Amino acid sequence: MSKFDRDCDKVIVGSNLSAVLYSFFHSIPIIFLNKKKPDEIDYFAADIDLSKLFFDNTENLFRTPEGEVTWGLQKVELWTKLMFSLNAAGLILGGDRMLSLRVQPDEGMIRGLTVMNGLPTINFNQLIVFDDTMLRGLPEAKKKCDLYSVTDFININACGPHELDYVRTDDKFVKEFHFVQNHKLATTGRTIMAMSELTLEEIYHFDYSDTMSRFKVAEHMVEAGIKGPKNGVDPQDSTKQRYHQIRLTTSYRKTEKKNMDSYDDTDNLTFVDLEDTFILSHYKPDKNSEQYRILKLING
Repeated sequence: MSKFDRDCDKVIVGSNLSAVLYSFFHSIPIIFLNKKKPDEIDYFAADIDLSKLFFDNTENLFRTPEGEVTWGLQKVELWTKLMFSLNAAGLILGGDRMLSLRVQPDEGMIRGLTVMNGLPTINFNQLIVFDDTMLRGLPEAKKKCDLYSVTDFININACGPHELDYVRTDDKFVKEFHFVQNHKLATTGRTIMAMSELTLEEIYHFDYSDTMSRFKVAEHMVEAGIKGPKNGVDPQDSTKQRYHQIRLTTSYRKTEKKNMDSYDDTDNLTFVDLEDTFILSHYKPDKNSEQYRILKLING
């Protein structure tokens, strides 16, 4: 027995923004293995209405080689306060330090392994799955997802000053990259987050490795007019400035499935793949719920 054992009508598996929003709007408890916090470069579109959650969709201006682009609020700001509200309202099951999760659909049960709180058992009538990553006991998928979101964290070791925030390309490999200050994974003060969409086969191919990602980012930086640090003037022409090469080093690669595998729903298992913007536009919060009152208190 665990103090986190519960009997629930419905339970959500997942902690991405879509799962958290759905839990908040419908007062359904959630359970998850890992916190799927949005990246700091994930922003809402500037025209999304967040007022029902007591947020202003603050505009953020980004400079690109093609001109300025306007995005809205950082998604992590909303996710953080929703998670706090759900936790304070008792809607996060088993705590937030799960080591494994196993579904037993025939028994209507999901069991977890935690660091400090034993083996919590959650009995359910319906399990709503937003994230199947490392979730054991699911029925066989009818189609595997073979597309992955890949983020390469690249340290900037030597680079001249520039004003760009964001560069977009026309390729799925390094389709865009962002200049980020003081990221937690950085070993220097400035970091580049390079985003790609790759198949599993491509991920293990050297042509799509983090090394090649670094080379491609440096190439696009030069194309965008970014130079390395100054290196004196040309001895043959004192009016001509010389520059060192841009110097980058690979730090870390993060890989996540872009979507869940595809499953058939069963009597007590429902698989949901909804965008966070769809949930925001199609559902309303229960104004009498505990999590709504807490969010209003901290953000209203």
